[in-house]
Amino acid sequence: MRATRAASDERLLELLVGRLDAMMRNGTTTCEIKSGYGLEWETELKMLRTIKAAQGLHRMSTRASFLVHAVPQGTTSAEVADAVIAKQLPRLRRLVDAGEVSADFVDVFCEKGFFAYEDTVRILEAGKALGFEASFHGDELNDMGCGALAKAVGARAVSHLEMLR
Repeated sequence: MRATRAASDERLLELLVGRLDAMMRNGTTTCEIKSGYGLEWETELKMLRTIKAAQGLHRMSTRASFLVHAVPQGTTSAEVADAVIAKQLPRLRRLVDAGEVSADFVDVFCEKGFFAYEDTVRILEAGKALGFEASFHGDELNDMGCGALAKAVGARAVSHLEMLR
């Protein structure tokens, strides 16, 4: 996270293109690239701009995800969800439409200590209303009911689900 925040756009692009090259050498033809590790809006935008730039430079087929990954200390899942829904998602839609960033999916980490089930649903439904596809990862450490969540929000992609019953 600290390295991502500190890196320039150029450095992130260099690292991403190098990783895409390595993936292709090993047979990967398509990948998902997620933001989410800056844990604050400006770094998320930097990562989404980097993804957009790499898509223009590299032949790897990619999909981009805006990952709502963690709840910063001193805030709650509901507070972060409110901010994501009211501010970040509408701005993200405008930036995607303007061709400034890439984002196909909105992805949320539904897990104890991260995003509550109800807040995950709210974020994903708001993203879908703006034309993004729903994706999430959850049930990694605890059974959060993410099997039902996938169906409820019409998720196109889910990951982890290690505690799924």
